[in-house]
Amino acid sequence: MVKKILNEINNRKFLRWGLLFSLLVACLGSLLLWHYFKTHEETDDAYIAGHVVPISAKVSGNVATILVKENQFVKENTPLIQMDPVDYQVKVNQAKAALASAEGDATADQSKVLLQSGETSSQLEAANATKSQFEASVNEAVEAFSEAKANLIQQNEAVNAAHAKEEASKALLVQASLNYQRMKRLRQEEFVSQADLDQAEAQYKTSKAQFRVDKVGVLQAEAAVISGKAKLRESQNAVQLAKQEVNQAIANIKHAQAESYNVTVSQAQLQADQQKVKQAEANLKAAELNLSYTQILAPVSGTVGNKTVQIGEVIQPDQPLLAIIPLDDVWVMANYKETQLYKIHAGDPATIKVDAYPGRVFHGHVDSIEPASGAVFSLLPPENATGNFVKVVQRIPIKILIDPKDDLDKVLRPGMSVIATVLTKP
Repeated sequence: MVKKILNEINNRKFLRWGLLFSLLVACLGSLLLWHYFKTHEETDDAYIAGHVVPISAKVSGNVATILVKENQFVKENTPLIQMDPVDYQVKVNQAKAALASAEGDATADQSKVLLQSGETSSQLEAANATKSQFEASVNEAVEAFSEAKANLIQQNEAVNAAHAKEEASKALLVQASLNYQRMKRLRQEEFVSQADLDQAEAQYKTSKAQFRVDKVGVLQAEAAVISGKAKLRESQNAVQLAKQEVNQAIANIKHAQAESYNVTVSQAQLQADQQKVKQAEANLKAAELNLSYTQILAPVSGTVGNKTVQIGEVIQPDQPLLAIIPLDDVWVMANYKETQLYKIHAGDPATIKVDAYPGRVFHGHVDSIEPASGAVFSLLPPENATGNFVKVVQRIPIKILIDPKDDLDKVLRPGMSVIATVLTKP
């Protein structure tokens, strides 16, 4: 009986001490939990954000080659897509030919201005001395020779331009021929209509005729060069003749004195031709720029994603082709309740737990707080004054930068769900 009473007393003491210990543990846990919630603000309304750089074309054309694959890392200025450059190369050749023609006109006009100015100067010198008049006559013939030489240069440039045009027509003829042969095969297999075949045949014949015309143009330009050489020889003989006809040259110079107005006209024409040269140079630069646009380069370093372009596709300017995401520049956008903001300040340390990597903790700090709630920037912002008011706790986006040393392996991807916790000052 006594032993039973003693056991009961011991059990009651153990129970009291156990209750007391449990109470102390509960108080300590509550204190730690209170301190945690007082110094930590947490939200699961958060995600990884980053830059998504869209890649599009600046010119239209056919996609010839795609040089990257989905999810491939590329460096800045890496070629991504190569478009068919033939059409733009033809435009560059045309612009070069136009520039050569404009330069030839300007050169001819410059020679004309020099010639007329020389005549006027010779007229003034003739009034002082017969010797100066003789020299002026010889200079006139020499300038005529220079003009013939300049015309020959221009004609040589015209030959080059004609050859370039012939090469362009030849390229179009080859393309039309291939298309016509392909259409014939497809028509035999009844994949295309007879109208499509007729159209391809007509295009082939048209290209063939144009090639013949351009070939004739080459022959004509070469004939003009031969004629220019003959004129050059004639101008050279004229230099000798001018020396023998000094007196007539003096009379012509005096007569040219009354026509000094022509110099002003020629100078105006020269200025106009020089402006045409500048315009042709600008057109050439534009054509070369468009040609360079046929190769699309990566504007930044990153990983390729959302690739929708296919080989052979005809793309248009500003058409989305793929995207590049720089995985070395990501951050966290955490949408905290407005009731949590009074504790959070820029610079506060933060921890990030990513759903995709359980058990791994990333560190960072608060970079900035958005100037308005997400509802304000929505397509239809709330208008509380227009109806019954219902108070809803708003959320304010906060940008949290991730420490680079925590993401050396670049595993974070924009759009991943995270749990963000900001350590605030007590």
